[in-house]
Amino acid sequence: EPLVAQNAPQVSVLDLRHQGLTDSALLPLLLALKGNTVVHTVLLDGNRLTDATGIELSKLLQSNAALQVLSLSGNADITDLSAKHWLNALKINTTLKDLQCIDTNVSPQYSSQLTYLLNFAAPQTHLLALQNQVTLSRLAVS
Repeated sequence: EPLVAQNAPQVSVLDLRHQGLTDSALLPLLLALKGNTVVHTVLLDGNRLTDATGIELSKLLQSNAALQVLSLSGNADITDLSAKHWLNALKINTTLKDLQCIDTNVSPQYSSQLTYLLNFAAPQTHLLALQNQVTLSRLAVS
């Protein structure tokens, strides 16, 4: 059984940047993360991930209350389809503070919808969108 599924306290950051990961290779890890209460940061930049992972991540966001940072930058096959699912997931999730999607194919239209959701529906959240660069940051509320 992987350490992630065991909630091992020594595994709080998963840095899997630039590992050539595909959707099918990542799926078992995403399933293990659903019940995880320790991992707070997942870095998946520069892999070969697509909307299949984006959709699975939206499911993860709906059930995982520990994840605070998720980075998907440099995965060009992440598109509006993922963003659509993230819109729904972020209506439920209140723990994610930072979602980075730089150099993906999330359109300005979906960036705007995320901006509206995060800035008006959830005022503790901030979205910075620059062309194909999307960085979501949820600010801590005191």
